[in-house]
Amino acid sequence: MITNFFIPELNNHDVQELWFQQDGATCHTARATINLLKDTFGDRLISRFGLVNWPPRSCDLTPLDYFLWGYVKSLVYADKPQMLDHLEDNNRRVIADIWPQMLEKGNCFGGTVLSVLHENTASLTGSNKAREICHTLTRAATLPYFEILEKWIYKGIISDYYSEFVVEDNELIKKEDLPTEYSDAYWERRYTIRRDQIPIFLSKAADMILRTGKYLNVIRQCGKPVNCPDAKAIVYTMRESQYVEYIEPAYHFASKKLLEVLMDDADLKRRLLSVKHYFLLDQGDFIVQFMDMAEEELQKDIDDIMPTRLESLLELALRTSVVNEDKYKDDVR
Repeated sequence: MITNFFIPELNNHDVQELWFQQDGATCHTARATINLLKDTFGDRLISRFGLVNWPPRSCDLTPLDYFLWGYVKSLVYADKPQMLDHLEDNNRRVIADIWPQMLEKGNCFGGTVLSVLHENTASLTGSNKAREICHTLTRAATLPYFEILEKWIYKGIISDYYSEFVVEDNELIKKEDLPTEYSDAYWERRYTIRRDQIPIFLSKAADMILRTGKYLNVIRQCGKPVNCPDAKAIVYTMRESQYVEYIEPAYHFASKKLLEVLMDDADLKRRLLSVKHYFLLDQGDFIVQFMDMAEEELQKDIDDIMPTRLESLLELALRTSVVNEDKYKDDVR
């Protein structure tokens, strides 16, 4: 294979900077094989009996030997290719789809680890026993993550001590960057999604997860109890739509509860009517009164107009207007 296929293929490419590595299997390190590889790659050969020995505990090369090749093989042969062209297409596709975090095994944690385990479980189509074992291990690995998820979507609480959860609480991490008032900007920026920590099986529900816990957190901040009637233990499954069935009832509960707080406790409808009175001039008699009282002032040259005088006249117009009876007139800014 080396003489008839590998070296002729290399001759079609520039191999001056190319390194060749292999493990220490006896069939790979026969004298004739090593001599042939040395003639081709010179000192750029990583192998037993080569100029650079195979490093058995390398944090860079070991994942390739013990993870990557097996991972690629499991996906390449998943559809049992019968033709060489089909096999080559599978190789190119699988390798092109590998994302950097898969190779950076030392940096994998939280949702990234669960994504790798889930994809490995899904790729084991040939052996039911191997898939069952992998499924059991993945299910056990998801338990701590699902405990955090349940607290978030059922209570609006994040207990994420190692920054592994999909939702990040910026009040604990970047508090100085948050607005000081509980405005829409505050809630928009306090909780955000860690895109690199979304388990692949929760990717479709990530935005719903964020909003569910955020709504419950707003309700808790308003001093209202949060008791989700549809709280169920989330269990790992290969069927990704099952997670939406877990999360969607909690999302509907949080949305309905928040709307009740806004409409009943915060009296949102009356507040919107107040905005309508002032800005949409639903009861705009104060504008007519203000224009009449400020007519003399407004006829002056712009440099001679006194803003404080106009403010006083506007306040007087408001006090004598029917909108003075508006309960929320002082909240309109």
